Order: sequence, then structure tokens, then C-alpha cells
Amino acid sequence: MVYNNKTEIQPQTISTDSAGSNFVNFALLKLIGREFAPCFKRINNKATMFAGFDKPSKYKHYFLRPSSQIKEQLIIDEWDNIKRIMASLVLKNTTQSILVRKLCGTARKDKTKEALWEYDKIIRSNYLFRYIDNEDLRTSVRTALNRTEAFHQLKKSIASVNSDSLTGGDDDDIALNDQCTRLLCLVVIYYNSYILSEVLKAKSEKASDKDLEAFKHISLISWSHINFHGYYNFSSGFSEDALKEMIQSILLDHE
Repeated sequence: MVYNNKTEIQPQTISTDSAGSNFVNFALLKLIGREFAPCFKRINNKATMFAGFDKPSKYKHYFLRPSSQIKEQLIIDEWDNIKRIMASLVLKNTTQSILVRKLCGTARKDKTKEALWEYDKIIRSNYLFRYIDNEDLRTSVRTALNRTEAFHQLKKSIASVNSDSLTGGDDDDIALNDQCTRLLCLVVIYYNSYILSEVLKAKSEKASDKDLEAFKHISLISWSHINFHGYYNFSSGFSEDALKEMIQSILLDHE
């Protein structure tokens, strides 16, 4: 997502479920100024993910104990090669998916790959300690993941229209169908954003702080008020009058 992002929105924190973790994500995102913040359902089975700068025996009296020692010298020795990998990735001289797959999956002994893994352990261990200790961080990550899941549910609801038969006969048709579904998802989000923005703009002068705070808890990924069955019209002659009438109706209902 970060690699292919062409928008003005540049997220600083990237959240996934635990399946999104691998041996390099923490390191790669850290090196381009982002934070990788996966959500873990259970932390009690993540003991092997902790690493320390000293031998594990030195931490035997601690409640949370690293299971391995970070190879600092290896990271230092291979740092120039790691920077070359990052430069190649940032300049898009190589495909991100291929690079990550090779760095995570190859069984061949490679000092640069191993050094990147070791650097990843540092960032990952620091994140895990904060994740365990900071409830606000866990809540924030879980909220971000819920938004992602809500988008997937919206996409599934759109794709399942017409008895779940919106599929293609070959790879090109399937890809086209998937992109059209994503387009409709973005239309729904824009539709909700426009309505809520106009309502907030109209109420901001006389609304209480409690009312304004409530807007923060309204999801833009909501579709219970939308009928996905029928015809879609993307003509340039669209009028905003219908939306304005809807907004006025909402304002009247809440006076």
C-alpha cells in the first residue's frame, strides 16, 4: 500500500493483523520513516519474537525475557548493503513484492538478508514492549484494523450483488471486476464524507462540544442507507440538489 500510494495522504503508521508480519516489515517501514503497527490477538505466544542486545541469560529475572541476542556487528558490517536495498526499493528499481518475498523466503545463507532480519528484531521488540505496556496504542491499532475490515465488508457487500455473480471469465475480467468494486467503495466513502462534512459545517456554530465529538465516532464506511441494486450513473451532468435536500432533511431531524 505504501509502495503504490500516489495520493496526497501519506500515513505514518501502517496497521495489519498478525498475518501481515514477516521478517522485514518492521525494518523496511522504519527505514522509510513509517511505523509498522500490527495487531496481535494474543501476545502470550510471542515470546520468541523478543530479542535483546545481551545474552538471554542476562534477562532471566525479567518478566518479559528476550529469546535471542541481536547481532549488532553484523548490522554494522552490512549497513551499506541494506541502504542499497532501500534505495533500490524507494527508487522503484525493483518490485516490492519480489524483494520482500526473496528477503523473507530464501533459505540461502546471506549476510545482508540476515543483517536486515537482525535490524528488524530491534524494531519489532521495541514495538512489542510498547504494545503490551500501552493500552492507548493497542486501542489505536485495533481501531485502524476495524476500519480495514469494514472496508473489506463493504467491498464484499457490493461484489455480492446480483447473487454473487459479479465475476469474470478470465484474469482480466476478474481484475476489472475487482477494480470496479473498489471504485464503488470509494464512491460510497466520498458520498458519506460529503454529507457528514456539510452537516458538520452547518452545525459547527451552534452545536455543543458533545455533538461535535460524536462526529468522530461516525464511520464513513457505512452502507445501510444505500441500495446497491439498480443502475449506476456516472454522467458529468450530476446535480448536487438531491444531496443538499438530504442534508437539510438531516439538519431538520436533529433540531
